[in-house]
Amino acid sequence: MKSTLQTVVIVAIALTTLTGCTNQPTADDRAEAVKHASMAYKLDPDLVNIVLRFEPQAASPQQTAQRLREMLERYNFDLIWALAAYKIGPEQVSGDSDIPTKARPFVASVVTSFNMMKTAEAKTAARAACRTDAQTRLDELKSLASKVDCGSFMDAPVGIKHCAAERDIQESIAFEHSQLDNCTK
Repeated sequence: MKSTLQTVVIVAIALTTLTGCTNQPTADDRAEAVKHASMAYKLDPDLVNIVLRFEPQAASPQQTAQRLREMLERYNFDLIWALAAYKIGPEQVSGDSDIPTKARPFVASVVTSFNMMKTAEAKTAARAACRTDAQTRLDELKSLASKVDCGSFMDAPVGIKHCAAERDIQESIAFEHSQLDNCTK
């Protein structure tokens, strides 16, 4: 005869199997937890995510952010020393000599990943700004080009100036097109 506990376990397993419901946190749950913990401890969520990636046994995003913030404050916001202390404990990190050998791989991995991420974000933002600026200049030049018609002034001396202006505008438009292409490289 089965005990009540065994019956409850069997029913729970059956319900989990039938509904697909597990108590495992989803990626959205984790992202939300990182977001809240990062805001609470005034940390970059990307940094918290990267620390969690290289510290898989970390208890939670909340505890990770709290501990990282404590180490940053302890080491005057020097990320290298704070990461070393986070990894191996502050009692093993003096903050005035070399990073302890056993913390170096973790520190290097986190700092490299964080810098690569931020560099990529900066490049993406710069490209977007470049495209916006070039597109704005291009739109302004096209608008100006639509207002200059040298065909109606060909016989007058003024018409020569307008034709030169139209040619200059068309050259500027071609240049801005090349600038716009360069923004995506």
